[in-house]
Amino acid sequence: MAPGNNISRNVVTFTTNGKVMSQTIAPTGGKISECSGTFYVKDGFLITTITETTEPMAHIPVITRGKILHADDSKMTVLYDGLTNVVTLQKGR
Repeated sequence: MAPGNNISRNVVTFTTNGKVMSQTIAPTGGKISECSGTFYVKDGFLITTITETTEPMAHIPVITRGKILHADDSKMTVLYDGLTNVVTLQKGR
């Protein structure tokens, strides 16, 4: 990461068998937290259910739902319920 960059990043992996895993990475490169669960797509919405996490104070399961605005071979844009900003999920390199 560039010097002075103090922004954490989130790495999300969706598998073909309906599993999802998310890692939050600190600016220094160390892992802050991990969570995992399942996902599915129905009627144009991405629904995830987080069932495991390393966050000790988290209340699980956590279910999120987002309208898929665009999807192609390299990325997907989603507008999650309750948010006003669009989230772009980009395929790893």
